[in-house]
Amino acid sequence: MPIPLSISQYQHALKKIARPPQAHNFVRYIHDDLDKMTKELVSFALNFPRYSYASGNTIVRDCINLSIDDRTAIEAVSTKGAPISRHLNVEYVSAFLENREALNLVGIPTFDQFVTPYPISADVQVPVKPLTTCLDGGKLRAIFSVGWATVPFNDFQWRLLSTIMEEAVFSLEDLKDANGEFHSFPRENSENPDSRKSLLMKRGDFQLLQPSELREVTDNYLTALERAKVILASYVVKDAPEENQSVIPSLPLFPDLQI
Repeated sequence: MPIPLSISQYQHALKKIARPPQAHNFVRYIHDDLDKMTKELVSFALNFPRYSYASGNTIVRDCINLSIDDRTAIEAVSTKGAPISRHLNVEYVSAFLENREALNLVGIPTFDQFVTPYPISADVQVPVKPLTTCLDGGKLRAIFSVGWATVPFNDFQWRLLSTIMEEAVFSLEDLKDANGEFHSFPRENSENPDSRKSLLMKRGDFQLLQPSELREVTDNYLTALERAKVILASYVVKDAPEENQSVIPSLPLFPDLQI
């Protein structure tokens, strides 16, 4: 049985579920199975990620924009961010450093960090945020990067992510002709931290979703969202203590969800 929610915890969960995470995390819980998607939305509303790759992303961005050397990058990521996440961030940055020359991950930063919304409905928008946008060889280049130990996308999810990036970022006037790249460095062996390899998705690698397919995704997501709200409401106990932390251990979590 789930831990009862107080009124304030319920209100907090509703606010959280109304604000989807960044596009790559949003895509992770888009499924054909409506029940699965509903459960993961409830889990998202009630739980916080165990790990964060925020410090690793900062170092990777500095490596691209400022060309900081390997030693400085590893020293920085080893001391920054939440201690529980440092080993994963060291893995991530180390894998990036092993591949940055081959991937030519360097450039002159052009825009300050920006976030552009991808609308799901009038009330729900998915934030889309490149890690950096830089000038490389006279052409703009939008670079996305995540530190996940696994990349669980199927072909449809890759197409969805590509479509969201295309409509939210590459529809902007300055970026219509830009190169786009989504970098990740997942483990080949889930038990071996040293087995991370480069996985690159470039703009144009996947066929974009058709408008009818996007409408279906949107309709299913909004249906799952309303179902999740009903489930959350069923957990409310008016006299539940405010100090309780809301967790549902039986629901699937994303233990390495990037924030």
